[in-house]
Amino acid sequence: MRRRVFFWLLGLTCIQAVGSAAQPVDSLRTQTTPNMWIEKLYLHTDRPHYLTGEKIFFRIFYVDGFQHKPADLSKIAYVELIRADGSAVQQVKVKLTSGGGSGFLELPLDLATGSYQLRAYTRWMRNDSERLFYHRTFTIINPMEALPASSPAVQPPGFFPEGGHLLAGVENRVGFLIAHAGSVAGVIRNQRQEIVARFSAGADGRGSFLFTPETEQAYSAVFSVDEKTVIRASLPPVTTTGVHLRATQVNNELQIHVFETPPGSNQLHVLLHQSRMNAKRLTVKIENGSGVVRYPWSALPPGITRITVFNNQLQPVAERLVFKTPPPPVTVSVTPNHTQVRQRSKVALSLAAGERNTEGEIAVSVYRLDSLPARAASLHAYLWLESELGTEIEKPEKYLFPSDSSQQLADLLMLTTGWSRYSQPSDRPVSFVAEIHGAWAEGQATDDDGRPAAGISLLASARGRGQIYSAVTDQSGKFFFELPDLAGPGTLYLRNWNDPTQRLRASWISPYDTRRSFMPRSSTLSLSPQSLRRVFIHQQVEAAYNPPETRADPKPDTATLPFYGRANESYRLDDYTRFPTMEEVFREYVNGVWVRKNKQGFYFLLLNRLSQTLMDRDNLLLVNGQPISNVNKLMEFNPLDVDRIDVVDRKFFAGPITFQGIVNVITTSAAAQANIPDEALLEMAYEGYQLYREHAPRQYNPEAAKFSRIPDFRHQLYWNPNQPLRAGAANIEFYTSDTTGSFIVVVEGITTSGRALTGTMFFTVAR
Repeated sequence: MRRRVFFWLLGLTCIQAVGSAAQPVDSLRTQTTPNMWIEKLYLHTDRPHYLTGEKIFFRIFYVDGFQHKPADLSKIAYVELIRADGSAVQQVKVKLTSGGGSGFLELPLDLATGSYQLRAYTRWMRNDSERLFYHRTFTIINPMEALPASSPAVQPPGFFPEGGHLLAGVENRVGFLIAHAGSVAGVIRNQRQEIVARFSAGADGRGSFLFTPETEQAYSAVFSVDEKTVIRASLPPVTTTGVHLRATQVNNELQIHVFETPPGSNQLHVLLHQSRMNAKRLTVKIENGSGVVRYPWSALPPGITRITVFNNQLQPVAERLVFKTPPPPVTVSVTPNHTQVRQRSKVALSLAAGERNTEGEIAVSVYRLDSLPARAASLHAYLWLESELGTEIEKPEKYLFPSDSSQQLADLLMLTTGWSRYSQPSDRPVSFVAEIHGAWAEGQATDDDGRPAAGISLLASARGRGQIYSAVTDQSGKFFFELPDLAGPGTLYLRNWNDPTQRLRASWISPYDTRRSFMPRSSTLSLSPQSLRRVFIHQQVEAAYNPPETRADPKPDTATLPFYGRANESYRLDDYTRFPTMEEVFREYVNGVWVRKNKQGFYFLLLNRLSQTLMDRDNLLLVNGQPISNVNKLMEFNPLDVDRIDVVDRKFFAGPITFQGIVNVITTSAAAQANIPDEALLEMAYEGYQLYREHAPRQYNPEAAKFSRIPDFRHQLYWNPNQPLRAGAANIEFYTSDTTGSFIVVVEGITTSGRALTGTMFFTVAR
């Protein structure tokens, strides 16, 4: 898989020159990043809104950023629930396999009603803007509080000059956006209060206008929102020197008009690219301060293309986004055995993709529709629009179906939402490596005086996991452990391998991103007090009579063999005469270990059978895989609590640390939790990736179970985050509850070729 990713990335370095014969200088290639790996995450949740005390179950779809095919590079995703003030409610690490993973967030009972942001990212994604993380605003309702106002306030207007800035003496197109506004009309006035432009916009508060700004003039806009609210705002300042960009689709061509003030260049350079990849280089000849270049619309890749204009010094001077409608998602038809069913009855669904032989994986959720508002999120919209723009979009479907109106709306969206200043590749340092095997645990080590502990070799282990981890601190005392197999909460034991007598202090550096530039949006609550009361009562009844059902608690991943593989010698104590002390055990039949004693107490010599030499240093002593340095404490151990002793009489390399030999004492299961005190070990609590608990579907089979008097008020009837779609088909079954009303089946997924899968179906539960 990594080899295929490498050659795919290598292929993206081949940037073809397109345009006139006079191409820009070859150093324009430095403005692209041909070896960049881009990732995208999308979270499909089991419901669109939640009450406090519930769990948000989600499926992560993990794809590459260009072809949208399921990816398998990063192994950990970080998922957070953020309050409006930027503080985190919950933070979890989720294990990623090929194409994604599954997890959940528990909502505290004391959360306030309001809008919260669910966001997710990988460690590699932290090298880029926080706006490119997955973000989704959710409404969480505390039934013990009154509902807030349902209509978010109208936001101040934002202005977006095409190309990036207002340029004097040139007709400029300026986009504007007033969030949460209805119909908009208005005028532009200069300092003399003269009207220089008039405009209007549709129901989403998004529009544009044309006007020619003058030098040494300031302009303001007066908006009339829904013919009743007046908003006044100042336009961006006018610049007297620079480049203005105008991009339009004419027939089947993308026409790029470039205006320069004052005129001075013979040519400018244009780069068409998708996040600096799939780049096409064009040259614009400038005559009398303007020029135009054309590019076939059919040759543009689907999705968002960025147009960046460079001057002859290869500095970006203007930018614009255009959108080409991508292929539609693959529709999944959902066919039930009945569209109207009774309480506690079996529902069988047949799922069939609209294209034969479709392979992929889907998440399926079934919940009551009239208890909470319907879902607005879309995997297809996120991959092609929201993930590229770094923002949530209201009703994204109106931009994604090919038509003249959708193209016009998408053009306004690109103008008012997608503009961003181009950054040089050198402005994007790679500070966070991808977690290709598992989580990277970053920490800071100091000595007793608080000074950085530089150049220290650290050895870490987790009891019972059969693995050790090694690291060397840098000049600032920072260290990294790669922990591919640690799940759930636990404790890591750290040891200073250079000098066990030197005391160290260490603390973890949070793996979660602290940037909070993209906050939750205000969302509309449409839940009536009657519906809220019913849902709250049902929630309490479920908690009282039907505690959350889950399958057996998952257990952390454990290695079948310890990190050193098979030992050269292994002694099971039950196969020998049991001796009363550990000293006698080692002296009598553990041939590979020679016990010696001095003023400090016991120490071991290991026999290297290959070289027939004794190793008196750099030997690793373990108890249940936990390193210890105090042999005296081991000798006080009760031999009846020991199951076997493994001896490795060869060198073993663990990263920067070399062990001459290894002795591992494995206790019986009854004594496995015994702890041997060791002052050289530093205990540090560590949270591994989340142990996901699957839903245990409630069934009413045999028939007699239907007549149980225990109430069943589930509003969530089914949740399966990992349903495979084979040859375009799948079948699922579940049982209804005592709750009546309208229910919705939501299907979302991704094919192996990178196409989104989507489907919905409605049915009714009656008495």
